[in-house]
Amino acid sequence: LRRLKTQMKEENTPFLDFVCCDMNTHCKESLQALLLLLPLLRHGAVVVCTLKFFGPTPTASPPSPSTTKAAQASQRSPSNNATDAAQRRNASRTLDEEVAVWVARIKREASDIELFHLLTGTTAERTLIFRYDKQSH
Repeated sequence: LRRLKTQMKEENTPFLDFVCCDMNTHCKESLQALLLLLPLLRHGAVVVCTLKFFGPTPTASPPSPSTTKAAQASQRSPSNNATDAAQRRNASRTLDEEVAVWVARIKREASDIELFHLLTGTTAERTLIFRYDKQSH
């Protein structure tokens, strides 16, 4: 973020008109990063953000008993990293519940909010498009 601010200052670009966020992270992390960029946006800037979900999907088949035991053993293993822990915490919400929480948060900063399920390779992804409303906060 610091590098972006420096580059904008060097190029005499006071604000951004468009941001596209397609991070390969859980929607919570993507939107947290996006919220950090909001002060750099011009009023009316367009934002496009893909929201990816790394929890169990409603269409996922139930795990087999051997898979469940392996998963439990893996959860007890000290080798799990912070990303694995975050994914387990996020798994308690469905995709639509997680997206609803973040869309409610974005509404404080935005207008013309639209949410799409585009034709992607997964059912666990949504695309959020909105206009930044600098005057709303």
